[in-house]
Order: sequence, then C-alpha cells, then structure tokens
Amino acid sequence: MLNTVFIIICALLNAICIWLLRLLLREEDNHIWKDRLKYLLGIPVGAAVSLSLSPVSVSSICLFALMGGALGELLSLFFLAVKQAYQGDSVCSYYDDGTPAKFFITGDKHRHFGQVKKFCKDMNTRRKDVLIILGDAGFNYYDDKRDDELKKEISALNITLFCLHGNKENRPQNVGTYGIRDFCGGKVYYEPKYPNIYFAIDGQIYTFEGKKYMVVGGAHSVENIKSRRLNSEVL
Repeated sequence: MLNTVFIIICALLNAICIWLLRLLLREEDNHIWKDRLKYLLGIPVGAAVSLSLSPVSVSSICLFALMGGALGELLSLFFLAVKQAYQGDSVCSYYDDGTPAKFFITGDKHRHFGQVKKFCKDMNTRRKDVLIILGDAGFNYYDDKRDDELKKEISALNITLFCLHGNKENRPQNVGTYGIRDFCGGKVYYEPKYPNIYFAIDGQIYTFEGKKYMVVGGAHSVENIKSRRLNSEVL
C-alpha cells in the first residue's frame, strides 16, 4: 500500500517536471523530440538501480524508475533555468534611438555566409547596421537543429540581418518559434535567441533612410515553372 502511494506521488512529480521541461525547452536550440530524451535518462537509471536490490518486484522497479526520473528531471530543470538566466536572450534595443547608421543589401545566400562574414569584418560593421537579404537566406531550410546551428553562428556577427523570405525556405510564421516586434516603422518576425536576425512580414511598409518600402517576399520557383510548362506540353 505504501509503495502504491509513493508511486502515485512520484508519477505526479514526473508529470509536473516534464510539463515544466517542455516550457523551458521552448527557448532551447533543438526542436527534435529525440534530442530531448536525454532529460528522461533518470527513469532507466532508477529502474536499473532497483534490480540490484532485493527483493525485486514490479512495484519496486516502477517506484525506483519514477524516483530516478523525477531526480533527473529536477536536475535538468535547475541547469536549464540557470543556463537561460545567463544566456542573455532578451530582445535587443538597438533601434530605440532611431534608424541604424548604415544599410547594405545583398541577394540570395542559400545558407552560405562566408562572404557576409568577410564583409562584416572588412567594413567593421556594428549591430545597428543592417544587411537586407532579398530572399532565400536559408535560416529555415531543414526545420531541425541544423537551422538553429546556422542561426547561432550568424547571430554572432556584428550586424543585423533583415531577411525577405524566399521560395526555397520555410516561412517564419510556420516555424513556431517566432514572435513579432517593431522595426523601422513596420513589424518583423524575430526569435529572442537570435536578436539580430529579422524576417520581413509581407505587406508591411518599412522606412529606410527616409524612404518607405513595401515588402512582398517569395516567388514561384523557376524549376516549378519549367515543370508545369513541360507537363502542359505533354498534355
């Protein structure tokens, strides 16, 4: 009877810890469920410990597994909370005092930012300077941790990126990790983890150096157009 009570208590504690972990992990870099199983390693460890004790019973295995899970999850919660507290993920405020000093513009990057890195170094850019990328930056291409790794790498550059979505990448509004904030007279999509990478919102009007620009991103892929043309000829 006592074991049953402890099992129920530990099960509830596990449920609460898992719920809290899900909340904290929304701010983490990886979004793949397999990568999150490491936070539940306490469950098999606890079950293994119970097998070394005697007598071994189903209830003791369940109890130790849940106790191990709760302990592991509590430790994970602690370390995640500390990590996020010192991560400096607050939204940047570079634009509170007016427009950035310099604007630059470039075409599709397709995840290749070698020239951008060299440009930032050669031009001695600052975070308040803006590089406008006219489509297909490639930040939301794979929809997994590879995208986060690229964003983390590029967000370290001393510049702000203002990206128009292209036709070979996922729309930021479909990714699920973007919020909306003000930027140069309009609204942009942004992720707090990468405070200098913005995506323009279609139809918004932005003011750059005193001139207003309306943004309409995306296009039909040339490959798709050729395919449709060939299909129509066949038909």
